[in-house]
Amino acid sequence: MPDTGPNIIIDISGNTAEVATDYNTSGIGLTGAHVAVYKVGWGDSTITERVTETTPLPVKIHGATAELGITGSVDIGNTPGTPIVNYNWDRPDQPLIYLAVAGATSGPNTERVGTSGPIWGQPGATAIAVTGDVRIIQTTYINIQGFTSGSTADWDSGSSAGFGVPVNVTGGRHLRASTDTVTVEGTVNATGGRQLSAGTDSVAIYGFDGDKYVQTIAHGGDGTTLGISGDSLKVAITNTDANVTFNVSATTGVTNDVINTNDSNAPHGALKVQGVSGGVPVIIKGENSGAVEITATTALNTSVSGTVTIDDSNIVDALETDTKPLIKALNSIKTQVTPVSNIRTDLTSGNVKVKITENVRPTGVYAGKVSSTVSAQQLDSNTRLLSGVHVKLHPGSSTNITVGGKALLGQPINGYLLEPGESIFIECDNLNKVYVTGNGGIVFYLGS
Repeated sequence: MPDTGPNIIIDISGNTAEVATDYNTSGIGLTGAHVAVYKVGWGDSTITERVTETTPLPVKIHGATAELGITGSVDIGNTPGTPIVNYNWDRPDQPLIYLAVAGATSGPNTERVGTSGPIWGQPGATAIAVTGDVRIIQTTYINIQGFTSGSTADWDSGSSAGFGVPVNVTGGRHLRASTDTVTVEGTVNATGGRQLSAGTDSVAIYGFDGDKYVQTIAHGGDGTTLGISGDSLKVAITNTDANVTFNVSATTGVTNDVINTNDSNAPHGALKVQGVSGGVPVIIKGENSGAVEITATTALNTSVSGTVTIDDSNIVDALETDTKPLIKALNSIKTQVTPVSNIRTDLTSGNVKVKITENVRPTGVYAGKVSSTVSAQQLDSNTRLLSGVHVKLHPGSSTNITVGGKALLGQPINGYLLEPGESIFIECDNLNKVYVTGNGGIVFYLGS
């Protein structure tokens, strides 16, 4: 059976060696044969270099019966007089292959391509358009002029005929006042046309955005930019006295500031009002005929000491005799509460037995949910309860909430904290007495 795999194993005195080969199934004289793979070496009679990427095989290229095409980087050398011409330049029946010439991208000026005179394509055609980064280096001034008319002979002979029209520059970008600065030095003269006259002519100056106003930044003596607010200039009066008159409306509103200035929906803080020291006291009147409601979360300590004089004639008349309505009402109350002392005695001695005949049960179950916000809100506007309400924060909520009473309207932190998934039972007689606050939490409630 023939060996059709690559490489050949040779037995050398009990050891083996592998010779690199390719097994060919086609080719002239190579069908079914192993073709050895060789590594090329080159050099003289004393040194042989093995062909690698750093020591390649030297090759001398010669043309045979046709033109020789070369691709890649070719070093022509420094031999003087090496001609470089366009391919097919002398064969009019074939299209012209253009020759690109470029200088070094970096290095001394001597390595760059130099040109003299205008840059043209084929004689008699239009001038060559140059795009990209074009640099002209010269120790003296360079005059750049446009080309209007003239013949190819003028150009070939170096004649200046046809030159003189200014060069129009297109492309690039327009100058902007925000990024560019144009400095004009010396005297600027205007020739041609006519002189402007103040009596007959006007000059319009437009801003960089094309509007009719020129934006100006004012600076102080030390270079500091002067501030503005809207259409007014900010002015500070220092080291002097100034008399200023302000007109204030007869009705002026005063509001308290929010607790969190970064949130427009945050509740407002308390507003403190006090009179001038030693002056007229502040008078506060409520909505109910001037009466002011006063509530407290804890018992108020009220005590009266010394002699209290009552100047109201109606009260004095009601307290004079037993025939007056107030005294009669007090005597009636005294008579009706006399059995209370007996009841107390029976309760303490254990003589009173109580029988519960009925326990009032809730007649309905109320459930719902609210989305809490930074402003405290009620669970419901008016739903009466007999037992109380369970309040639970949705387990998927990304924030905590605070549960409490009406005090949350002024102080959102004065409440009971619920984390996502937590719940609490609150005994109360109406859903409108339970408030919640928190940004973005979903609150469920179940009351009866």
